[in-house]
This record gives sequence, structure tokens and C-alpha cells, in this order.
Amino acid sequence: MNEPISSGGYVFPRQLDDGLPKGMGMNPGITRRDWLAGLAMGGLVASPSSAGDSMHPKTALEIARSAYHLADLMIRLSNEEAADIEAHALSHAG
Repeated sequence: MNEPISSGGYVFPRQLDDGLPKGMGMNPGITRRDWLAGLAMGGLVASPSSAGDSMHPKTALEIARSAYHLADLMIRLSNEEAADIEAHALSHAG
């Protein structure tokens, strides 16, 4: 698995009103990958069966890795589903 990891784009981007030319004051927000990993980590830490001692450095590292692994899988799956939906739509067009 040496392929580059997609960030999945950004969530919650916002335009900053700082007097810069249009597009120059964009705050991209958090990457979709980081956002999904954060959500997954919250669930992993909240689950007694998977969290263990979440404050132990080794366990915390394992939880973080698992959270990013889940985020990567969600992004890949959503990209595959989007491609499948587009292919289906194109095959039924016209």
C-alpha cells in the first residue's frame, strides 16, 4: 500500500474577508481525511472494547492509526461509489 493517500479535499472551507484579492483569503479548513479520522477516533476512544487504556502512548498510537485507516477506507469507498454512480448514469444517458 505505497500509493499516495488522498486527503479527500476539504470540509468546512470559508472565505476570509481580509481585503485580499478574490480567492487569496481562502481558509481551506480541515481535510476530509483528518475530519473523518477525528470522528472515527472519537468512536474508538468511546468504545471500551477498542479503547483499552487510551492514554497509554502505544494504545493511543494504535487508535490514531486505526482512525486514519478507517478514514482512508471511507474516502476510497466514496470515490469508488462516485465513479460507479457516474458510470451508471453515463451508461443510461441518451
